[in-house]
Amino acid sequence: LRYAGGWTPLKAGSPGVGPMLLPRRHHLARDERKERLVEAAWQLEDTLRDRHVHMYPSDLRARELHLEASKANIEYQRALLLMVLLTILETPAWCTTDSELWGGWDPALRCSIEGVPQEEVLLSNLPYLPPGWAVLMELVLLFVIARKMLLDRKLQLWYFEPLRINYSHKSVIQFGLWMVLLEIVDCAIFIFLRPNWRLAFISRTGYLLLLPEVRRLLVCVWTVIGEIVFIAIFYVSTIFFFAWIAWTLFKDTEGMVFGKEVNEGLGSFNQALNTLFIAGSTEEFLECFLPTYTVYRQSGLVWLLFLVVVQLLLLNLVLDTIVAAYMHHQEETEEHNATCKVKGILKAFKILVKLEEKKVEESEQAVTKQTFFDFCGELSRSPTMRSVTPHTADILFTAIDKDCSGEIDRAEFCDICGVIEYDFWTTKRDSLVRDALPRLWGSR
Repeated sequence: LRYAGGWTPLKAGSPGVGPMLLPRRHHLARDERKERLVEAAWQLEDTLRDRHVHMYPSDLRARELHLEASKANIEYQRALLLMVLLTILETPAWCTTDSELWGGWDPALRCSIEGVPQEEVLLSNLPYLPPGWAVLMELVLLFVIARKMLLDRKLQLWYFEPLRINYSHKSVIQFGLWMVLLEIVDCAIFIFLRPNWRLAFISRTGYLLLLPEVRRLLVCVWTVIGEIVFIAIFYVSTIFFFAWIAWTLFKDTEGMVFGKEVNEGLGSFNQALNTLFIAGSTEEFLECFLPTYTVYRQSGLVWLLFLVVVQLLLLNLVLDTIVAAYMHHQEETEEHNATCKVKGILKAFKILVKLEEKKVEESEQAVTKQTFFDFCGELSRSPTMRSVTPHTADILFTAIDKDCSGEIDRAEFCDICGVIEYDFWTTKRDSLVRDALPRLWGSR
């Protein structure tokens, strides 16, 4: 039996206690220990993956669903790689796809343009998958992608939504499912109607946008977009100003030089704007202003000022501004992740401390060896974590437990969490020569 303060001190034979009550009580105690081990392992796993969650569901089925979703996420990443490979090898929609659905690997037979020599048709020179096989592979990959998103959705709605925690953003999941649905419809239209176009590129681009790395990059770009817009406005204003000056000076100029008109590219404001933009953004600065400079040497002062302002000052200012904004954003992100990571590790430690029976001061809290072994066993169940075998866990614990107390304190636990993501293997200190030829070994 259980009440708010803990376990009731009942014994067998007490009033109201049957012979089967004590085994049930021990079973509940084991479940509580399992729940805390799961919570600590889940907390550390997400912390090391830069995912910061302050509360987890106590239902053990949530952990099992999370492990299944983590495995599906690995398969999802592999499916995306295969989708990119399929994009390279599938027959383009503009080629002949209304015949030989399961055969015809030679692109020269399918992808030809009437009236154009085949050698002038630019192809990848790779064998193309027949449309039937390509669509079949595409549907299999879509099943893997949809399964991952549905598992994430189930985990969020069933277990984290009641806690009011966004473990997986529903908007991201819904966007991914809509992309899957769009590609399925596109496959059906392509198979039954055989059009010479497809919309699969929209869905495949959407899958790539869902990757955490791409989303973090988009956040970084959005952070520095303000500085970019400010510099762009200044840059465009400078182009307009010098284009107006050039058009005013050379709009009525006549004559030829080097087979070109003196005011070529400067005869109207639109032409001057285009010429100034090309000169300021590309390496065609000399080609744009050579005719006017040849006839009117004084114009070199205007073009020199334009060169200094646009290509030296503005372009370098753009680079400096973007780099400064990026570094500021990166430093803030790293500082936030480091702070959350430390909090997550300490929270996992506090959860493990609750498994110990003895009550000590906070400064003396420690985790025993057996609890650490159970924790590593639960942590190793995750497909996203490297497996920590009992032998490896024993080596880690022995190396960190410097005072040989059989327990690790808070600082020692943080040290272990810093290296638990790495692969470990053991090697013998001495070679086989020591056992096979002991005399030779001793004569060194």
